[in-house]
Amino acid sequence: VKTFSIGFEVDEYDESDEAAFVSDHFGTDHHEISVDLDSMDLFGDVVKHYGEPLADPAVLPTLAISRYASQNVKVVLSGEGADELFGGYWYFSEIPRHQQMFRQLPSQAFQLAGKLEPYLPVRQQTLRYMSALENNETAIMGVTQRFQEPIDRYLDLQTNADESGLRRIIQNTEQYSVDNDFYERMLAFDIKHWLPDDLLYKVDHASMSASLEARVPFLDHNLVEFGFNIPVKYKRDGYKPVVKRAMSDILPQRVLEREKHGLGVPVDRWFREGHDAIQRWMARDRLASTPYVRAEDVHALWSDHRAGTDHGLTLWKVLNYVAWYHEIAKGNLSE
Repeated sequence: VKTFSIGFEVDEYDESDEAAFVSDHFGTDHHEISVDLDSMDLFGDVVKHYGEPLADPAVLPTLAISRYASQNVKVVLSGEGADELFGGYWYFSEIPRHQQMFRQLPSQAFQLAGKLEPYLPVRQQTLRYMSALENNETAIMGVTQRFQEPIDRYLDLQTNADESGLRRIIQNTEQYSVDNDFYERMLAFDIKHWLPDDLLYKVDHASMSASLEARVPFLDHNLVEFGFNIPVKYKRDGYKPVVKRAMSDILPQRVLEREKHGLGVPVDRWFREGHDAIQRWMARDRLASTPYVRAEDVHALWSDHRAGTDHGLTLWKVLNYVAWYHEIAKGNLSE
């Protein structure tokens, strides 16, 4: 069996040792590539293959590993769907826990945290998170936006969350919960929107662009139906407890006891170190010629980022939008 994994030069993102351990345990023919700042050389291909801005930095390593794997095999198995079916993300446990901790606070306290967020000498993302704990809908909204800067701080838009349809989508998740439970509603959102609109879209385009077929066994319809029928109470206890129990006689204890480690990408460092693609698309004149983008505000965020405040994901979103507009949309609009 051939296995493939991604390593990073930055230790906090790297799982090479764990991948090697699993490979040794099962005796696989393991292959690994390393992703670093030079991987931004692929950014032009990302813009071309996807045809629309994708605010998920994991698209770069996904494209890189797809190209590498396609040199050895033509079909791979990927793990998309497990976290969405069995509650593998941090927020499934942490948000309900924090909501319970602050349940005695009035709504005004959460709203005040949101209003004061730009002005207090506290990590702004922390205050945005606190504000999102007000109720289940604000919490889901916060998760979808990754508790990043409100877009009206660097874009001129005529729409808000209500007009875009996002709030309506979040409100519709209530039908999947008997008692307005955050876990159930968040699970429904992830399965109906995050999984198909980001994860599967990302993997499908990356793999197919490399003439590689990626199959997702966790989304076998029988397994999905089984997962939906498991009472939520059995899914709440930690990181994917149902999957761990099912695999307890197969996986080594070291794997079973590990905490969740998602496919993070060190874009925060990349925007501090710089790359030709970043410098090209984030130039002031390029930003200023992109609809809705406030160039000076974006550069203010970038300067703040270089000084130590993490705006990496926000800058990545801007980078993708600007590159998409000039490479894809602008030409189509002029035709």
